[in-house]
Amino acid sequence: MGLVNAINSSSLTKDDDVAIDESMEQTDVESRLEAYKTKNPHFKVIMQPSYVSNGFRYSFPIRHVRRHLKPLEVQQIQLKATDHEKSYPVRLNLYNHNSQVFAGFGWKKFVLNYNLQAGDGCVFELVCPQSNAYKVTIFRVAATT
Repeated sequence: MGLVNAINSSSLTKDDDVAIDESMEQTDVESRLEAYKTKNPHFKVIMQPSYVSNGFRYSFPIRHVRRHLKPLEVQQIQLKATDHEKSYPVRLNLYNHNSQVFAGFGWKKFVLNYNLQAGDGCVFELVCPQSNAYKVTIFRVAATT
């Protein structure tokens, strides 16, 4: 079973908020995502074209949101980037009576700043539930020629 959408489940220090691994083959990206372990609430995803271009439409896993973010209260999360010492606020847009949660304002900026591409793997790890702050680990897929 491949990691096409988010699932629950390296080489980071605890102070890193965004880590980027060098390019690897798609199967290596999936293997690294599968192997990534943390005790924090998290989800894993392989970026699809619609998440990282055109409409930049990414739906956060509803089970993760319901369990860890209380969707009726939370409308924004923080994706923290250490290389710029800046967090990226990302608005969460709730639809269909809270059955879908799409990343809204701020998601495109995060994607473009980190040059996320289709096939890249990401781990979104909730490191501070009080401020809804996530550490993001990025596993790059090798570019195809």
